[in-house]
Amino acid sequence: QSIIQDHKGRIWFCDSIGVTVFNPSTSKFKHYTEKDGLSNNNVMSILEDNKGVIWLATADGITTYENEIFSVITIPTITGNLNYNKTSSKVYAHIENFINCILQDSKGNLWFGNQKGIYKFDGKNYSHFTENDGVQNNTGYAISDGQIFGPE
Repeated sequence: QSIIQDHKGRIWFCDSIGVTVFNPSTSKFKHYTEKDGLSNNNVMSILEDNKGVIWLATADGITTYENEIFSVITIPTITGNLNYNKTSSKVYAHIENFINCILQDSKGNLWFGNQKGIYKFDGKNYSHFTENDGVQNNTGYAISDGQIFGPE
């Protein structure tokens, strides 16, 4: 569903069964799943930020990969809802947890899109934008510079 090359030259592939990383220096593949720390095996999008952190948009929140460790960030965590229960990997997550895409802007802000709008992370705080803020059809299904910032 998405592919990137990170700053170490590794190729990351994501799909509905996890993430596979190809290391060209060893010519080996490594496959990661929920057992390794992903929030969900259905990974929709992947991004390496300007600090070298890998961000994975999944069907159940966001997973980061830094210093060989996966960490989970969920939309309920972002919005302050503490009544979060991880959904089963066998079913799709609650719609508010299903992150479709990720983008980093030129200022370093991270943007996450889902069917409940768009979330912005400035490095410290999360903001939520919906149709009331101008998000087209209240969906962040596919984020692009033009959708967030408008035509230049």
